[in-house]
Amino acid sequence: MNVEFKRQMVHGAGILLILILQIFGKINSIIIFGSTLIFILIWGFMRKSNIKIKAISGIEDFLMSELKTYERQGEYFKGVVNYMLGVFLVTVLFPLNIAAACIAVLAAGDSFSTLVGKLYGKHPLPINHKKTWEGSIAFFVMAFTILWFFDPTKAIYVALITMVVEMLPKLDDNLTIPLAVGILLSL
Repeated sequence: MNVEFKRQMVHGAGILLILILQIFGKINSIIIFGSTLIFILIWGFMRKSNIKIKAISGIEDFLMSELKTYERQGEYFKGVVNYMLGVFLVTVLFPLNIAAACIAVLAAGDSFSTLVGKLYGKHPLPINHKKTWEGSIAFFVMAFTILWFFDPTKAIYVALITMVVEMLPKLDDNLTIPLAVGILLSL
């Protein structure tokens, strides 16, 4: 659980990306998030292809040894790529206030649900045995709390529908959560 706890703390720290939205505005945030995503994709491709740049190989090896402790086995870069892709897409597609809500629910809601599910989860979901009712309820509570500050009139149904989306197997919730929140808040 120690590795998963660290992983979820990093995941939850993504809420700080909202500061980038607030400080730099929409266009500059799109550039920052897009550039970060491109950098991660290139770095991942280089690692997978075993391409090294001598001048930075020591720094790269250190970063990779640290990153490997935060990624699930066999999913190196998948989580961070999809996370940044989700952040980038909602920043492009929605107004800043909605993008901020999307990022907050992704960062805090998803992390909280995973921690609660791993620590206290005893009742697997019928549609996804990797997740639990306890984790899903924790997601709903966190999402509702966050969304209340953005739009109290939509908080309950957006949190509820997004909780169902988060439950779905085979879909990466780093993409589905922010997009679902954005679409639902836009209705």
